[in-house]
Order: sequence, then structure tokens, then C-alpha cells
Amino acid sequence: MNTMTVLLLVAFAAVFWLLSPAALIAGEGEPLNLAEFGQWMVWTGEKLDQPVPVKSLTDAPESAQAVGVQWDDPRDVREIMAEFDGDAPNDVIVEYWFRTWPPPPPSMPNIEDEIDDPWQGKWLPADIKTRIEGKRCVFTFDALGEENPRAENLPGVTYRRTLKVRLVLPKSSPKLQSLAVHSDSVLKPLAVRVQLGCGRKGATVWSGGIEVFNGKLSNLTPWQFDEGDDFVPPALWKDVRIGEKPKGIVVKLLESQSQLRGSNDITVVTVRAAMKTGDRPMARSFSFSTGDLAAGPIYVPDMNAYVTKADDPKSFDIVAFEKGRKIRDLIPLEPEQSYERAGREIPPQDPWVRQHGDMVYLVAAVDSSWQKFAVRYDGNIWISRSWTKAFGAEAKRLKWPGDSIHLWIGTGVKPYFREDHKGSMAVAEENLPIMINRWERDGLQYEQESFATLLEGPLDPNDPARIEQTPAVLMMKLTARNSGSEPRASQLWFQTKPDSPFEIAGKRVIAKLGDDPEKAERILRAVVSFPSGTEMRLARAEKLPSDAVNAVTCPFEVSAGGTQTFYLSLPFVSDVAGADADKLEALSYDAERKRVADYWRSMIQRTTRFSTPEPKFNYLSRFVVPHIHISTTKDPKSGLYMVPAASYCYRVYANEACFQAMLLDALGDTRRAGQYLDTFVALQGSRMFRGTYTPPNDGVFHGAKVDDQYDYTASEYNLDHGTVLWSLARHYKYTRDRAWLEKTLSSMFKAVEWIERQRKATMHSDTHGRRPIEHGLLPPGHLEDNADWAHWFAINAYCVAGMTEMANAMADIGHPDAEKIARQAAAYCDDLRSSVIRTAEISPVVKMRDGTYSPYITTKARQRFRQFGPLQAEFYSRYGKPEDVLPCFRLSGTREVLYGPMILLDLGIFEPTERIADWILDDWEDNLTLSGERQFNVHGITDERLWFSQGGMVWQSNLQNPIQMYLKRNEVPAAIRNIYNNFVACLYPDVNTLTEEYRMWGRASGPFYKSPDEARFVNRLRDMLVLESGDDLWLASGTPRRWLASKEGIRVDEINSYFGPVAFTMHAGDEPNTVKATVRPPTRNAPRNVWLYVRVPDTKPIKKVEINGKEWTDVDLKHERIRLPKTAEMVNVIVQY
Repeated sequence: MNTMTVLLLVAFAAVFWLLSPAALIAGEGEPLNLAEFGQWMVWTGEKLDQPVPVKSLTDAPESAQAVGVQWDDPRDVREIMAEFDGDAPNDVIVEYWFRTWPPPPPSMPNIEDEIDDPWQGKWLPADIKTRIEGKRCVFTFDALGEENPRAENLPGVTYRRTLKVRLVLPKSSPKLQSLAVHSDSVLKPLAVRVQLGCGRKGATVWSGGIEVFNGKLSNLTPWQFDEGDDFVPPALWKDVRIGEKPKGIVVKLLESQSQLRGSNDITVVTVRAAMKTGDRPMARSFSFSTGDLAAGPIYVPDMNAYVTKADDPKSFDIVAFEKGRKIRDLIPLEPEQSYERAGREIPPQDPWVRQHGDMVYLVAAVDSSWQKFAVRYDGNIWISRSWTKAFGAEAKRLKWPGDSIHLWIGTGVKPYFREDHKGSMAVAEENLPIMINRWERDGLQYEQESFATLLEGPLDPNDPARIEQTPAVLMMKLTARNSGSEPRASQLWFQTKPDSPFEIAGKRVIAKLGDDPEKAERILRAVVSFPSGTEMRLARAEKLPSDAVNAVTCPFEVSAGGTQTFYLSLPFVSDVAGADADKLEALSYDAERKRVADYWRSMIQRTTRFSTPEPKFNYLSRFVVPHIHISTTKDPKSGLYMVPAASYCYRVYANEACFQAMLLDALGDTRRAGQYLDTFVALQGSRMFRGTYTPPNDGVFHGAKVDDQYDYTASEYNLDHGTVLWSLARHYKYTRDRAWLEKTLSSMFKAVEWIERQRKATMHSDTHGRRPIEHGLLPPGHLEDNADWAHWFAINAYCVAGMTEMANAMADIGHPDAEKIARQAAAYCDDLRSSVIRTAEISPVVKMRDGTYSPYITTKARQRFRQFGPLQAEFYSRYGKPEDVLPCFRLSGTREVLYGPMILLDLGIFEPTERIADWILDDWEDNLTLSGERQFNVHGITDERLWFSQGGMVWQSNLQNPIQMYLKRNEVPAAIRNIYNNFVACLYPDVNTLTEEYRMWGRASGPFYKSPDEARFVNRLRDMLVLESGDDLWLASGTPRRWLASKEGIRVDEINSYFGPVAFTMHAGDEPNTVKATVRPPTRNAPRNVWLYVRVPDTKPIKKVEINGKEWTDVDLKHERIRLPKTAEMVNVIVQY
């Protein structure tokens, strides 16, 4: 019996004593009493700031001065009825919990859809009308107004959407006897039939019971039971034997009906059931929404259950569902995805106009320098003091008004700055951070090449001779070419924004800062080397895109068929003077270009040591290496490496820093990966994230704070802690560096101690003496960009994975505490699995594209309803916006897709073969990533005809996706489709760079370089070539079949693995219908098996395998793979098909 079965059976058993006859009392047409479906609460203390949950009102202590109800989901409260044991007081205050409601109206293309939580916020006294009837008080709400600071977002409504309400009672108040809370929902009768044992052959035995949430159970009767089938009134059945004859139960209930769209007053029926075949029990508990029956019967194949209205004359017939197909069923029927098809069917990203009106820019910097230039798609330059993350003394060296300075490079007799968006951008050799901008104007073709270097000294930040205060320089070469038959006149223009007067001193352009010309500070902005026969002069130019007036210009002429070339050197800092100014003027463009190109080229060649037949994959896999190094800053004060979530703008999000370090580990640059991770060890406990945690917090991995001035920490991601712990343990698996692990273990122990101490806060019984759903999880805290707190499954999953991998690493070195950590990790994993399963049991099943339903796996404990979906869209329809205002709900997408249940699979909380994996993957494909009939905005509105290319991905597609899970499940066509779709949707092909995200087609957003997302893409590509699966190593398991038809094929000179470096090649053989491969297996700590996958072209069967010239029969034909011999020598393979 597996863990899931045990946990679900325990939950099923609870229903026998939870149901009571009182729950069956119902009155048709009465309002839904929301209080019955929340947690009773009282508040004590002088400030009423001490909440205490109680089982019922009768359990409220005498000291309680406030009484109310708290719900798991927001409710639209319209009326509160209070009954006292004496004359009702007339000075009761009604308060509701507030933080974000009402949120701003919807707008395109996305909305930050904030939601409230029970732990953050404040109480707002409501403007109410009070009606006293003897012992009863009835409170209704006035139109929403000044009481709520956000009332202007939804003015005039006469309800309050909230997670909790309370009555603040006067000290002389009689005791509160009863409390009812109403929305506009009323109860209407409904009868449904639940048929059991559907879609399963052979005899089964069923036991179970029924619960109703947001409604009332009226009556339960058996349907077609035989003698010996045991019905236990009012709501249970036991040992019901089901074979050929259909059997089930008829449920009569009162369901909730609301006139308010997007209401959470949805009636949910939970079927607590277990099925036995022989002596083997199988959990079959699930829930359904009665509202879904409006679209027809609900068939849940994995629960062998069929729900329909009781008067439906038809019983279950599997034939009705055989024609339907889920997306995962359709994927293998299509040709494998290709770059060309994805490019045709996915709208391209516009590099000139992005979502927020900005354009693409590439960051130019030397390795790990704090001095970072931005080269825009139009060739102009800008620097942001805050986005480059300059602090302290470094920030003071950047002298200009405001945060940013723009350096405008124009050409033409009339200055032209590419304001018409005509031009292009590329990078040298497709993967070097040497930017090339091209444009044409007035018969001349211009090419501008730029890169960053240091004024002097080594480029390598690990070189002791490098000084972080050495000025960085953007070197630029601008060439004008005349391909015509007549000479052409033009001018070079240089301006800045903020505007400032200039003076010219030889080749130097000097800005004068200050209002007093006599006392103005002189700043060297540029050194310009211009062609002989030309000279720079000062000019004034009005109404330019730069908004500047002052300019430096240099007129020149280009002869027919000739060229003219300018060289510019732009210092990053504003204090270059004296000898440094002389050095700047003496810099050789050609020498520095060679030095910089050699540095980056050498780094790329020793890091990314593989290639595929897909050129664009190769380019990004190489370009990501300098992107990571450019994004990183070697902190000038501490010498620690700060790895931010983007080169510009974003600071250090520890979890995304880990994604970059893990890629370097996987590619083999374990030294730099270790340095990146060591930062979090050194700064452990330097900053604490937000949540309901108990100090001390010195064991927390989150902060990147050197001191109060040099603090690189970003946001409040609770994800950071577990992700860092997990990454540290994985770093050991890639290196097997015992000395490093022993040095780092003390920090890892502190991290585990913090986790175990926090978990104790949720290890208690609820007011009914039951184990709460969140038992053993971390207390509520912050997830990612969304500010609402919860018991997030993703946060806990990373902590479980971190502890599990840590225990494995400790066991590998024979540490005496390895078993202890392993036990703690296993217990934590059981608690997390239990919480996920129990939450799924109470959440309504969701419909798939084949017409069937599957359990909904949520993202946090106690969550019943999906927020990233039509229900949230219905809520926002309350604002009365036009129907074409269909924004993407970014924060709900963050909660439920980016950091949703896919993480539970990727981190091994659930195995790829468990049923829950199917539920998660089907929901991802059928619901979360395609708009469907209801035109829900998933990442833009998808075209159903183009489902193959436009689906399967979230709007930040390279950060989170199911590729690794598809590989482990041998659903290779799905993995191939996903990696191409993710890549093309976010790619700027001219510059081989990915955007962070997009929420409308063609208009992306986010800063550059978004190296964590690029690193995740390359890591998934690496998985398709080299994937660890337990103690086995899989080679080429995810390769498209057409790759093995090419003579170039796959070439892996070296990729790191948990078992050490591995190398192999695969390509079309010399003879027709053959594939040739060579493999050098890892030897450091050899895997149990090395499997070579040979996905031959055109799905032809493998006929024969030869290894080292001899026939080889250890072949798994079903999975198209060969178990290689255990050897340290090169293995030569020929496959005939």
C-alpha cells in the first residue's frame, strides 16, 4: 500500500464521525449561511489583536470582546445576523479584514491580481445599517465609500469581499448566542446520482460517505443496492459489491446559487470513498462542483466515478467518452515540433516596441563588474545607477542628475537616432557580447560595433591583480559605407540625456555639470577618434528624440564606394581624469576587441562543450555563459559574487541565482558555480524574508546583504531557503568535493534546524481535535512576486528536496548524521504529500479536453478553487469592462503555474509514474496553457487551431515547464514540443537572447539579460542530452528523430553529470539507415547503468546493434535504448534500422 493510499483512507475514515444529523437540516430557498463553512474566531487583548480559533460560539471565552468567522476563500458578505441571550446592543461595530480589496480594474494585457490572506492586513470598521429586533441585530452594508482606501476601484457596492468578519461587542453586551453571515447566495434543491465502479472491469467493493460544502445535504439514498450492500444512514455506505450491475447513491442537497459573478459560494460535494479489489484498498475520494453539472455528467476515470443529475435516465457508458482526446493524446499524432513550425505559428517578439513601450537592449560589461552599460536596439546607450546595482562609493562615482543617463549616437546632416525603428541588431559570432547595430540613411549604410572592457588590468575577476574600481569603458566603432556612385555628406552626433553643455578638448567630449558655468564640474563623457580632415564642433539641436539641445557633431564625407570610421570610448564612471584620461585616449580599439573577444570565446569554449543540429539552440547555449558572467557582480567591498536575476534592474533573488549556478555545475564550471553558492553560505541569516516565522532566523538562506549599504537582496521570496539548500547538496553531487561539503555542512545544519523548528508551529490539532491539512508544513509566508501568504507547496517542496539531497550527500561521505537528516526529510515529505492529497480531495475535479474530469492539484494547503482561470475572470467582470478586456492574471499565474504543482514532480515529491503526475500534466496542457472556449488569457489568447505551437507553456515559459517530467515519463514528443515552443515564444533571434516573459503576443517584458531563464532553458536542453535518473544515466533521451538523420548530429565533447564528465557523439552513419555513436562514459563514480537512447528517424524499428564491432543484444526496443557495457573505455556503437 503506497503513501497516497494510506493517507486517503485515513481521510475517508474521518467522514464517519464528522457527519452529524444536524448537518442534514435544510430549508429550501433560505440564504446560504457562510458562517457554517468557516472557522469560528474570537479576539482578546486590549487591542483585540489576539485571535483564538474556537469550535463553536458556545466555546468563546468570557474575555472575548470580538467574535467572528474566518474563511479559506474570500466571501462577498452582504448581511450579518446576530442573536444575543438578552436585548441586542445598539453599539456593535462590524469590521472586515482588508489589505487589497477591491483591486484595480482589469486592463490589458495583464493585471497584478492581488488577493488577501488572513495574516496580513488590518480591520476596517464598516459603514453599516443596523436593525434591532429584540434579541436580534441585523447588519447590512452601506455603499462602499470612504471607509476603504481602495473604494474608488469599485465604488458603491453593498457587499464586502473579505476573508474574515467580526463583531466588536460593547463591554456590557449580552452573550452572543448565534451568528449568521450571508452573501446574495440562496439554496436551491438539487438531486444527483453518483455511480461507482465505472470504467473498471471485475468485482470491486466500495465504502464511503458524502460531505457538502457551501450547501446542505438533505438526503442520501442507495441506488440499485443489493442485499448485503450496507447503507448506513444518514450519509454512509459500506462493503457495496459492484460488478456488472451499476450501483451508486442518490444525493439530495441544497446547492448555492449566486447572482454575483466570480463568487466563491460554490457548492462542492466531497465523495469520501475507498475501493477494494481483493484485499488491496485503493483511495477514491474526490470532490465535484454542482455547477459543473450544467455542462453535462462528470466522469472521473481515475476515481471510477460518474456523477449526473438524479433524473438522468442514462447510466454510465464508456463509449460516450472514447472519442475525446486530451492534448497529451494529440501530441504524438503530430510531427515532432521544429524551430521552423514554431516560428510560423507563434507570433514573433517585436524588439522595437515591448509591452511597456521600451525596446530590447543588451548589457555590455566585463566579467562580474558592477559597471554595466546597456546598448539599445537602436544603437544608443544608457546607464542606470540603480539598475546596475551601484552602491556606496561606487554610486557616488556616477555623476549625472537623476538615476539614468542616455548617450545618444546620431548620424546624418539632420541627426537621425533610429526614431523610426528602422535598423537591426546582432552580436559577433552569434554568441559574443560584442553588439552590432546597423542602419541606413540618406544613401549611407552604418555599422556600429560596441563592447565593454577595462581601462587596464585583467578581465578575469578571479585574478588577484584585478581591481574592481578600475573604470570600465564602452568602446565603439562606427563605420559609414557608401555603396553608391556619388559622394555623400553626413555628420556624427553625440548628445546626452539629461542634457548638459559640452566643451571639446582635442578628442575629448567634456560635460559641464552645474548651474554656474564658472564653477561647473567637468566630466569626461567620451573620447572620439575621428577621420582625418574632420573635426568635432559644438552644436545645438532642437526637438530631437533625446530631448537634448546641446550636442557635439562632426561633419564628414564618404566618397563613392568608400568608408569613414569613428571610434568612441565611453567611460562608465564620471571621475576619469588626469592619467586615467590619457589611458582612455590611448586605448586601441582593435587590441581591446581582440582581448575581449578572446576572453569570452575561451570561456564559452571551455563551458558549453556540446552542439546539436539546431543552430539557434547552440547559439543561446553559448551566449548564456557570458550573460551569466555579465549579470554577476563581484561585490567591491566583500569580494563575494552577487548573482542577480537579471543583468539590469533585478537584484539577487537567491532561488534564481541558484538556477544559474546549477547550469554552470551541469556544464562543468563547478569552480565558478561554487563561488556563486558560497555567497549565500557567507551571508546566511543576513536578511529575513516575510512570513509568520519564529526567530531566531540566522539559519535562513535568503539575504545577499554585506552591510546596510551593500545590500543586493531582492524581494521576500520564501522559495530561497530550500532552493539554496537543494543547490548546495546538488553542487556536491556534481563535484564530489568532500572537503567543500564538510566545510559547508555547518551552514546546512543551521538551515535544517530552522526548517524543523518552524514546522513544529503547524504540528497541532484543530479545534475539533483533528490533524489540520497544513500539519508539518512551514508556517504561512511569502511565495514569489505575489505578496499574499499561505502554506505554499512549492516552498515546502524545495525544503524537502534540499534536506533529501543533503542526506544523500552526507551518506556519500559516511557522515554519522546522514540517517537522521534522511528520517527528518522523509517525515517532512510525508506531511507535504498528505497536505497536497487532502487539499486535492476537497477541491472540485476539473474538466479535460476529452470530456472527462481529473482531480485538481492546487498550489497551497486548503485551496479549493483555481484563481488562474475563468472564475477569476468572472470576478473581474464586476467592473463592467468591455468583453475584449481579457488580461492575463500575472500573480495568479505566478501562484498556480510558475510555482504550481509541476514543482512537486520536478523535485521528486511525487514520482513520475504516480497518477497525480497525469493529473498535473493534463491540467497544464488542457487548461492552464490554452485559452479554450472561454477565451481565458493564458499568455495572450491562444488560437485553438494552433494549439500545438501556442500551448503547453506559461508566460514565463523558460522558468517553469514540464520538459524534465516528460523526459522521465518517456513522453519525448511532448518534451520536444515544449522546448521549441518555450524557446521560440521568448526569443529575439537577431541577438540570440530570451526575454523574461510575455503576456501578449509580440510584446514581451522584463529586463535583460534574463540569465536565470536562459540558464533553465539550457539546463533542459542539457537534460535532453544527458539526464540522471536515480542511479542511471540517460544519454540522448530527448533528441528529435531528425537530428539523427544529419551528418553533423549531436556532439558532446563534455557535459558534467552526477557521475562525472561524459562525452558522446551521435549522427547518421556512413551506410543508409544507420546511426553511429561513440560514448566515453563517466568513471568518477560510475552509474549503475548507462542507457543510450537512439530515436531513429521516421520511427523505424531498430533491427541490429553493434558495439565495438560485435553484435549487442541488451536493447530495450520499447524505449529505443541500449544498455551500454560497463567500461571506462570508449564505446563505439552502430545501429541499423
